[in-house]
Amino acid sequence: MLERYLKNKTVMSVAGIIIGVILMIWRGSFVESMIRVMGYVLLAAAAVYLVMYFKDNKGDQTQLGYAVVCGGAGLLMIFLCRTILRAFPVIAGVLMILSGVATLAQVIKEKDVPLLSKILPIVVVILGILILTQPGRIANAIVFCVGVVFVVNGISGLLANREIYKAMK
Repeated sequence: MLERYLKNKTVMSVAGIIIGVILMIWRGSFVESMIRVMGYVLLAAAAVYLVMYFKDNKGDQTQLGYAVVCGGAGLLMIFLCRTILRAFPVIAGVLMILSGVATLAQVIKEKDVPLLSKILPIVVVILGILILTQPGRIANAIVFCVGVVFVVNGISGLLANREIYKAMK
């Protein structure tokens, strides 16, 4: 049983390394592809809900509602993929700036607030401005870092498996 677990862990580690390398190489296009894949998954879920709706003798309206929502969201994700990619950083940046400014306004009024509590909202505002002005670079950097984490996790899993195999023999 332990050997089967180790084989599965090895496969998952190798898959993690491959996914990590893909994320590091094709950062922007990978995220775009993932949004489209999520759209197709939602369309599949909509089809399943439709089948369940028509198969059910009672015709549960909830299933029909889920089918419509999943189908609509899936189509939006497929056809508006690039718009979603462009809009998300803008929305996130604006929300970060507003949140940082609101927090800063609140902590400035208080005299007993530590300096760190005044610096962090400023950092949030600066990061929000960075996301607004350089959304592609920020997104690419995040995806690249996620890819590095996948690769490091995969390598550590392989090394751990190798040590366990050695100990078993």
